[in-house]
Amino acid sequence: MNKDQDNLKAELEGDLGLVEHKPPSKADVVKLTPREKEREEAEPFETWSLADAEFKPNTNYLVKGLINPAGTSAIFGQWGTGKSFITLDLCFHISQGLNWLGRKTKKAKTLYVALEGKGGIPNRGMAIKQYYKKEGIIDEETDLTGFRILTPSTFYLANSNSIHKPTLDKLIATVKTENIKYVVIDTLAQALGGSDENNQGMLCILNACRELAFETNAHVSVVHHPPKGNADDLRGHSSLAGSLDLILKLKKDKDAEVISLETLKVKDDTDDNQMVAKLKPVKLGTDEDGDDVFSLVATHFEGEYIGRQKEKTLSKGEKLLWDALLKVGHKLKPERRKLGEPPHHHYIQAYDRKETTIELVKDGFYEGLATGNTDENATDRSKTATGKSKQVLGTTERSSWNRTLKGLESAGKIVCNKYDWWLVDDILNGEEEDNQPF
Repeated sequence: MNKDQDNLKAELEGDLGLVEHKPPSKADVVKLTPREKEREEAEPFETWSLADAEFKPNTNYLVKGLINPAGTSAIFGQWGTGKSFITLDLCFHISQGLNWLGRKTKKAKTLYVALEGKGGIPNRGMAIKQYYKKEGIIDEETDLTGFRILTPSTFYLANSNSIHKPTLDKLIATVKTENIKYVVIDTLAQALGGSDENNQGMLCILNACRELAFETNAHVSVVHHPPKGNADDLRGHSSLAGSLDLILKLKKDKDAEVISLETLKVKDDTDDNQMVAKLKPVKLGTDEDGDDVFSLVATHFEGEYIGRQKEKTLSKGEKLLWDALLKVGHKLKPERRKLGEPPHHHYIQAYDRKETTIELVKDGFYEGLATGNTDENATDRSKTATGKSKQVLGTTERSSWNRTLKGLESAGKIVCNKYDWWLVDDILNGEEEDNQPF
């Protein structure tokens, strides 16, 4: 068969459907550049529609609503706000699967990378052990090996504004080998290795943390500071805040040793959460000079905490009532109550509201304060104070009393409920024998 016969046979087979005809590709018709050819051959993404959406609760968390695997976060606050104590406490709770500040945790191994204050870390760890043993949360048989601590002589994830790969690779190997799922780097500034946190250096740290999280499926938290003059923002390049899954701000009430933790940013949860902890001294022993040695542990505070922000100027009526309440407080015997369960507990010194009102009447606090008061009205009030009537105050006086009480509450002086009131300065945290006020 010659060439013409071969061509004729091929055409006949094509007409009879015996040969599959493929349309010419664009590359066959027009000569494409290598990049155009790559685009032409690319496989499309597989998408899904809104009709396919269904409820899938997140059960793969480390701290419910806050910390998830393979994520990144920053825990920041000014100097002396207890950042290291809070993060050590967080690592301990995750490593034991204990609720942390009212939130559930999933038990997982943790790693605390101490780059500042390394000399004090052993004592801080000892304080955690002693405190929670005393509270009955752990005992001598409890496995504490899931809480790992790293105190390297040198450690930096960035160097000369580029990722320091030897350190990152070694850290990834450590986290993988020990199956760690939560990593804290304290602090970001020390991990920079002299790189510029306002520019390329911060981007390198972020990329290193993302790579660590991606390669190990662990969550990575960095401890950081705010810039001067702005306690509500993260120091350094603006890309830091935008790239994180969680930003947790710490603020300390220096008089009370109370730390409030506020979520400024959190994925898949509300960002108006506030948690409260309290630093508590723990005696570790005595030194060679016979002096007591203490460290601190971040204990958990439940219940309403009224932070002392700026001192509110009291009105004339509020000032009078405040002075009168302090005077009455020395006369009445308060009832000591425990709120919450160890280690999430605190104590109050509660005063009965009706007994307090009676004492205020006896002291003449209401004389001349209510409109239309007369000597006869004063006599009637004196009788009610001895228990001859159930009505202690008139309508006007009750309204003034409640309004003034609310003013003292908003000023952070007292806490009230329907039957009792107590001084904020008399709230105690810890064991019953502890009588150290905030």
